[in-house]
Amino acid sequence: MKTLTRILLAIVLVVVVIYGIMALVIPTEKTVSRTAELNAPIRVVFEQVNTMSNWEKWSPWHQIDPNMKIEYANIPSGPGAAYSWESEDPNVGHGSLKIDESIPNESIHTTLHFEGQSSDGHGTWKFVEKGPDRTEVTWAMAMTFTKKPSDLMFAAMADMILGGTFEDGLENLEEVSQEAAEKQEIQEAAEVLEEDHEMMEEAEE
Repeated sequence: MKTLTRILLAIVLVVVVIYGIMALVIPTEKTVSRTAELNAPIRVVFEQVNTMSNWEKWSPWHQIDPNMKIEYANIPSGPGAAYSWESEDPNVGHGSLKIDESIPNESIHTTLHFEGQSSDGHGTWKFVEKGPDRTEVTWAMAMTFTKKPSDLMFAAMADMILGGTFEDGLENLEEVSQEAAEKQEIQEAAEVLEEDHEMMEEAEE
């Protein structure tokens, strides 16, 4: 019995020591960031992020649970635009996203709230034009964690977990932006043809 008690005490001591080391070593403030160059015009890429309804097309979390319930705010894009979601998938959960600040074709700042989390995440998007059809995009998220073991564990793995998600999101964003750019080009070409046709008809009259 004494041997079992000593083993249990040793286990508890090891756990306490590990937790103490984690609390000292793992920072409670963490920023995860990923950057990619997308083959799409900056104005198109920006709009995919600046308009909340577009997130359904490229956000990795929407792909995890396409059946999540979504509710949009009255403002569709820019500062004040927001949406909330509810999902039975534990990897998605319940939460909300809001655009706090938006500078066209330059940057977007967001607040991300997950129910059950100790604090909100603050997102930053930066857009840099690298050419007529090439855009450098940086997606970053700053988070603050408590000293709770669960928070410390997530903080330790945040870059690995969220970093991969951000990378997937940027790849999806490129694909969606390219499709949107192609549609805009077709629409613009059609409008030009229509204007030319109207001018020709007026000239004949």
